[in-house]
Amino acid sequence: ALWDTLLAGQGKGSYCTFHGQSAQEALKRFQSMGVPLQDLSALDLLVVQRRWTTFDLQAKTKRETRKIIQVGEILEGTKGPSWNALFEWNAVEQRLVEAHESKKIVPRIREALGLSHAEYTAKWLELTERLLHARQTRTQTMDWSVF
Repeated sequence: ALWDTLLAGQGKGSYCTFHGQSAQEALKRFQSMGVPLQDLSALDLLVVQRRWTTFDLQAKTKRETRKIIQVGEILEGTKGPSWNALFEWNAVEQRLVEAHESKKIVPRIREALGLSHAEYTAKWLELTERLLHARQTRTQTMDWSVF
């Protein structure tokens, strides 16, 4: 149903969950399910979440955690779709870090909002500061009306 919706032009805001260890694996699994290679570029963004079991040897406990480990966009290329990682999990820093510049999502957002590159960057930085402040102060709600 996902592909029917996307390819019929009704995919604005569509999303689904899918099991895979990485974005690359998810793309391969979509292909093995019969999704034509050229149709994979209909996907704009993939978010990969991984589940880990961590052990505390001193407390003799285990805990299951989930972390978003990849966020990226699907680009259309001459040899089919390709993965452009925007953010990737850094295990040392225990956070997502920027990987590559957006070639698809950010230009679409800027165009839809009528923002120049500089205007978009300023708004993005403002939103990032708000998110960091909300996290540091444990704010439960946040005003998202930056854009």
